Amino acid sequence: MGPTSIFRKSGRRNKSSSSLKSTGGAMYTPSRVSSPYPSSQPSPNLSSPYPSPQPSPNLSSPYPSPQPSPNLSSPYPSPQPSPNLFSSEVSSITDLISDTQIEADDAADRVIIAIDFGTTYSGVAWVLTAAPSEVRVVNEWPGSKGITYEKCPTLLKYEPDGSLRWGFELDRTTEGRIEAIKLLLDPDQPKPIYVPAVDTTAELRRLGKAPTAVAADYVSAIFKHLTAFIESKYPKNYFQILKKQYVMTVPAVWSDKAQDATLRVARNAGLAPVKLIKEPEAAALFTLQHMGDKGLEVGDAFVICDAGGGTVDMISYEIVSLKPFRLKELVAAKGGLAGSLMLNRRFEEYVKSVVGDRDFLSLRETSAFARAMKQFDENIKPGFYTSDDDEQFVNFPKASLKDRPERGLSKDTITVKRSTLQEIFDPIIEDVDRLVNHQITQARLKRLQEQHPKGQEITAIFLVGGFGASAYLKAKIMAKYPDVRVIQPPDAWSAIVRGAAIYNIPSEASVVSNIAPKHYGVTAICYPVDPVKDAGEKPLFSKWRGQFGVRRMTWYIEQGDDLMRARPIEFDFFREYDENPSHSDLQVTSVLLECESAKAPLHPRDELLKTNCTLKTDLSILPKEFFEKKSRRDADGKMIKWWELHYKLVVTIQSGPMLFSNHCRGKQYGAVTAKY
Repeated sequence: MGPTSIFRKSGRRNKSSSSLKSTGGAMYTPSRVSSPYPSSQPSPNLSSPYPSPQPSPNLSSPYPSPQPSPNLSSPYPSPQPSPNLFSSEVSSITDLISDTQIEADDAADRVIIAIDFGTTYSGVAWVLTAAPSEVRVVNEWPGSKGITYEKCPTLLKYEPDGSLRWGFELDRTTEGRIEAIKLLLDPDQPKPIYVPAVDTTAELRRLGKAPTAVAADYVSAIFKHLTAFIESKYPKNYFQILKKQYVMTVPAVWSDKAQDATLRVARNAGLAPVKLIKEPEAAALFTLQHMGDKGLEVGDAFVICDAGGGTVDMISYEIVSLKPFRLKELVAAKGGLAGSLMLNRRFEEYVKSVVGDRDFLSLRETSAFARAMKQFDENIKPGFYTSDDDEQFVNFPKASLKDRPERGLSKDTITVKRSTLQEIFDPIIEDVDRLVNHQITQARLKRLQEQHPKGQEITAIFLVGGFGASAYLKAKIMAKYPDVRVIQPPDAWSAIVRGAAIYNIPSEASVVSNIAPKHYGVTAICYPVDPVKDAGEKPLFSKWRGQFGVRRMTWYIEQGDDLMRARPIEFDFFREYDENPSHSDLQVTSVLLECESAKAPLHPRDELLKTNCTLKTDLSILPKEFFEKKSRRDADGKMIKWWELHYKLVVTIQSGPMLFSNHCRGKQYGAVTAKY
């Protein structure tokens, strides 16, 4: 069995023609991947790479005449459907989260259940698609002692008898508790400075459980409680007969791998079919549904600041239509470690400075400390700045602390001055403000570059999430941006889960396009070798073409590209084989690479590139007659024969990992699997 060639007929922003020979592989070539921006130049041919033990890859490209990319963007006032935006080595770019919408004729008999699985608190909401404006949240929880909360703590503990306690059944001093499990679903993300004192990783090792399994147990517990909660509100069996759609939220900056892990968590918890939505996007949907069209116009731009416990996510949108609400993302979402857990850490440090290092070590493990921190979380943090009181009182019941009147400690109560709280808050507020300022600056710059009819105007900043409900945060942001409306929608703490519940209801607000947060592409063998561009690169020889080429990067999606949603993407491929390829030769493995640098490299550099995912494709199911017989004579007059296969890789953009399928001559032949 001889080597094969891999050719790409044409592709977006590709710099040259190329192909690659690989033993035991199949050949595929992505077709035109259109840019959403005007383009006057055609995209030349580039191949995708294929691992090979053979030293001489094929470098021929028999289709050197690509067509120019049409301009398919229409930012004002109504976006048009997106062109193809993916490559031969496609993966699920789940930052572009979307899915086919619920059909209108199915809407009347469905219930959408949304779960906001958070680092410190989690929430659940549901809505009947026949009444999308009536979103309800679960506010009664086991262990909450009759007090209603729109979220419950993301805590759980496995008891020796195998039972599970979770949420309000525990507190943050319970021995053996597991918390912040969400952080382990994306181990590549930076961790907040303030992390729980408990060693969650060590506890999981002791239990012999993976993070996804523990997270699934927690989500399953929430789901079972939700089912009982809903059934208590409706006639018997009503909930059981409804068709169900599940939605889970994910941070805007999470990797594709983490989003894939989240989907596995949901499915293992019994949630299917399930979709994903970015947390700040969900908040935007809820906010717009709540506001209606009051004071909003087509072309208005606004920023969502989702300030939660561990992180703050920023995202900006422009309104492209009002009835129904349709949004397009303005600039890529960004996040930072500036959540309210940092306030908790600073408050703990303050308590430590008051009671003393030795007493603090023992105090921290008591229920009195847990109650004091709960008071800080639920009363002082959100209410600070609106209260007329110059002092706040934090109680540590029965802690038997030594009185330190000079530090404000007396009878197990600390008197906290307003100035002290400002010292605790201000560094974190400044961190949030830096993120807000970056997002606003980038959004204004983009509108300036687009020569937007409304110029650089930003209409509003919406503050959502637990920390987003802070009155002090709102006051500081208002002072910094006096020309921008700063809005805290009602139910800011539960805005994300409420917005997730209305996701994909056609009559409600939706996002129609996203900004690519990274460059996505593949390696390719390009020819001929450019002595300047390719200086220092290893030349590779192809027996098929009889020429030398060099490995370069092919970037199909560039950072900042405006990508439209809800449209399948097709890529034309062809591969070359020796005659009568074996079954193993038709098993194709491909790799999609990503790059976060502002300028993507011309050549593959390990320090700049990351693997997004690996795709596996089975081409053996294609009928034999689909393989075209080819031949040519080399310089010595020797006849070289091979087979050529043309097919399409169809990518369906959805929530979470994308769906892939092979299409040949107008018919689907199997699926493609992605491994993260």
